[in-house]
Amino acid sequence: MAEDHPQHELAIRVGSLHKSYRLGDRRVDALNGMDLEITEPGFYAVMGASGSGKSTLLHLLAGLDKADRGTLEVLGIRVDELPEHELTRYRRHTVGVMFQRFNLLPTLTAYENVVLPGVLDKRPPAELRERGMGLLEEMGLADRSRHRPDALSGGEQQRVAIARALFFAPQILFADEPTGNLDTLSSERLWSTMEDLADKRNMIVLMVTHEAEAASRCRKVFLVKDGCSAGVIDAEDLEPSELAARATAITRST
Repeated sequence: MAEDHPQHELAIRVGSLHKSYRLGDRRVDALNGMDLEITEPGFYAVMGASGSGKSTLLHLLAGLDKADRGTLEVLGIRVDELPEHELTRYRRHTVGVMFQRFNLLPTLTAYENVVLPGVLDKRPPAELRERGMGLLEEMGLADRSRHRPDALSGGEQQRVAIARALFFAPQILFADEPTGNLDTLSSERLWSTMEDLADKRNMIVLMVTHEAEAASRCRKVFLVKDGCSAGVIDAEDLEPSELAARATAITRST
């Protein structure tokens, strides 16, 4: 089963995006006029220090929060203008999201976690089975389908989370610090998986990270500082150390 998405330009466009929060009596300006544009499929990264606004940006792109002002366009959809009922459908059907802490339900098996979006959408059992097992096989986890999360390694849990995010065959996948809880070998495997997804499925995979090792696997790296765009690095063929040095030089100059 592949979701029948409307034909839109495969693009993300963010313009002058602002987002503030209240922490007690203090106002925190998480985004202060963020700009970003991606118009081709590929594996991309948003990179910045802790508190720079990169995760806030991803949450807004994924429809998990609302911006204060600015424009946010994904696949031709003005996400910033969607009413709540359409935002729910956007989150479930249009984009996929994966998180650092996996967000798997501990009482469900790997298979049940993967097909949960389809269960909530009332898809028939045969369709759930075909889609769920196909995705688990794609992630190399067909033999782990009946295991609950506590019987899986961190890398396996994150691949289950990817399979769940791909249930409705989204054209865009957002990943928030996806390897933050993984060892080096599992991280390498996950980065390779996301590269393959972008290439084989002709989709945009956008990862938030603070690690040069992760960002160096990407096509382009969008730098974020103090809630603003700080620059863009063409990361292909760059070693992590060289990427880190360029990122530091750019952010220091802005």
